[in-house]
Amino acid sequence: NNIEPILRELSDFFTNNKEVIATDSDSIQKVISDKIYDLHQEHIKFILNNKNSFVSFELFKNYLVRSSIDGTTLRKVFSDSFDDIIQESPAGQKISEFLKKKDIGIGDKFPLTEVITTDGKNIVLGGQNKRITLVQFWASWCRFCIAEMPGIRNRFYRNDLEIISITLDQNEAQFNRAVEKYEMNWTYVYGRTDISESFGFFALPSFMVIDLDGTILFKKNGLRGSDFEQLPTILSENIKPIK
Repeated sequence: NNIEPILRELSDFFTNNKEVIATDSDSIQKVISDKIYDLHQEHIKFILNNKNSFVSFELFKNYLVRSSIDGTTLRKVFSDSFDDIIQESPAGQKISEFLKKKDIGIGDKFPLTEVITTDGKNIVLGGQNKRITLVQFWASWCRFCIAEMPGIRNRFYRNDLEIISITLDQNEAQFNRAVEKYEMNWTYVYGRTDISESFGFFALPSFMVIDLDGTILFKKNGLRGSDFEQLPTILSENIKPIK
């Protein structure tokens, strides 16, 4: 069993690097991502060696589906590991639909998604937009998200760009306090975890940029530090800066 050593290694890493974790998020994120990737590869090996088992199905449904592994790879593992009865079950069909959405990326159309904003307005994500739209997935309890808020407010909050923040918060009071404290004066959608999951976003903060006809220009799961610097370039190539 190669899974237990990886889990122990991750646990030891967190225990032995508490101070570094607090100050160097970029390098820490890389180490963690690599370890989790190794863990998911072991999950795949287990599933392929134990086809059609209940444990394999639960492992696939609860861990791999929500991993950073691309939808094409996961669809093949799903097809190779489970028979038609499992794949065509309600749970199996739900997984198949989810994996199709997971492959949506740069150059694809953002699926039309109707949401209600925190101020009670009905809006549709995707389709025809009046402005380039920056969609942010965040939560008030995510310290990486909060750390990026000043940059969003100071660099991107302007008249020629629409910002829509989809919060995964389940505590409305905590969410409202964060919005007020960090002066996040743009559009919010509260508690729609299904939207982030449908794009395979399980790390926060995550971002997408959508152009005027609903095409995805940028997609990043778990944006950190240096990755954040890609956004000004993407935006400057597609909208005219305010002088």
